[in-house]
Amino acid sequence: MRSIGVSSALGLAACLFACGGGSSGGSGSRGGGNPASDAGSPQGNDGGQAAPDAGATPDAGAGSDAGTAADAGGGTVSDGGTATDGGPAAGGGAPDAGPDMSACTGFGQSDLPPPVSYTIAYSSAQSEPCEDATADGKGVVAFDHAIAGGTAVDLINPSGAKVGMIQFHSGQVFAQPAGIVANTGSSVQQTVSVAGYDETGAQLDNTAINGSAIYAAAPNGGLFAAGLLAPGESTVAIENDVTMFSSTGALQYGPLTIASQGKILGAGVDLLGRAVVILDGSAKFGAGAISGIWFGPKGEQLTGEFLIIAHFTPGQFTTFDASALAGSGLALRRVDQDGAGNTTSQWLALLPSGSARVEAGPDWLVQRPNTDMKLAKGGRAYAFTPLGGAAVTSCGQQLELLTTDGNSCGKVDFVIDDQPCVTSELAVGLDGTVLQRTPSSRDRNTPPGSAVFSCELRFWPAAMR
Repeated sequence: MRSIGVSSALGLAACLFACGGGSSGGSGSRGGGNPASDAGSPQGNDGGQAAPDAGATPDAGAGSDAGTAADAGGGTVSDGGTATDGGPAAGGGAPDAGPDMSACTGFGQSDLPPPVSYTIAYSSAQSEPCEDATADGKGVVAFDHAIAGGTAVDLINPSGAKVGMIQFHSGQVFAQPAGIVANTGSSVQQTVSVAGYDETGAQLDNTAINGSAIYAAAPNGGLFAAGLLAPGESTVAIENDVTMFSSTGALQYGPLTIASQGKILGAGVDLLGRAVVILDGSAKFGAGAISGIWFGPKGEQLTGEFLIIAHFTPGQFTTFDASALAGSGLALRRVDQDGAGNTTSQWLALLPSGSARVEAGPDWLVQRPNTDMKLAKGGRAYAFTPLGGAAVTSCGQQLELLTTDGNSCGKVDFVIDDQPCVTSELAVGLDGTVLQRTPSSRDRNTPPGSAVFSCELRFWPAAMR
């Protein structure tokens, strides 16, 4: 379970198609709220004409067809290729300029800094005692773990010293340029407030807001929410709305009711501060449609509801998330989870910033399934990291760095040992810190035979800066 993140979107939202609401964007930890009603597969009235089929995207896992991308700007999109609407693909480099490999400088196995280890002791009676971690823009690591009655987040400096702690009943943590923002829940609600914290755990600001939502961190600071949120502690929202919080947890805009009441399936924020909501678009575009709406930095609606994918077939548990591209725009992926908790993902398309258009994902993106993508090297490169899963030959993971026009700089290894294992997701923080939670099968029992165990987080400070 991915508990803490920058913009990834599984967590409670992993079951959106199969079991309704939840949260995403940083992938939630121990959400304590009531899930929204069952979303089902995206079906509805055939009251709208779906855009023409533009080529099937690759299967995204869970044995289901990813659907077809539809270009809303008049151009056609072929599978894995480039849009033919006359404009460059979002996030791409200048055409015919030759590859710029300068972002690869200083990337290699020998360039990795020494790893820092941080351990947390827990009782064998605890379920899922240690989750994943992230790092803010200054390299302070937030490591989530269970405590009696709730969740704690240890704040760790790049040298491995604990510098603070945050506690709440349940919630998610999202890295910010300095500090973190969290949505915190109660025993009956997924969200009862959004709060910001500095790098010592001191609260900066707090917004009381009640309900459930999908969350996506803004890469330059802030937290976007799309769902059913109402101001205060007891009011209930009944229509889809969007809300933006600052990096301190203050209310920036919203909640603003949006026109579409299709099930919210995902969200993302790009480097320009523009946010997109991913929806079940079947009411407008026909059964199996996935749609989107863009919003500006002040909450202004930049587009109407537009078609992203026609004839989409979800898996058992399917959601969407979006990663920021260099410059502007987002890369869209589907994330599928089966009943056993195994996760797969597939990159589907590019969403140009603030535009009712969709562009096919380039080969360098769609040919890297089961990965997350984060900006690295000061925004001059992309770091691709693997999802967690079985490692059958040895226990370890690889990170691949690509230039922003898709040229590979190579891979580096993060080896745990030479035995098979089941890994957690390898992650990259905002400052380029690489974070690896060692498998629970490697947790140490000290002293042997006691009820005391310890989990380990390893991280490489600023390795992808």
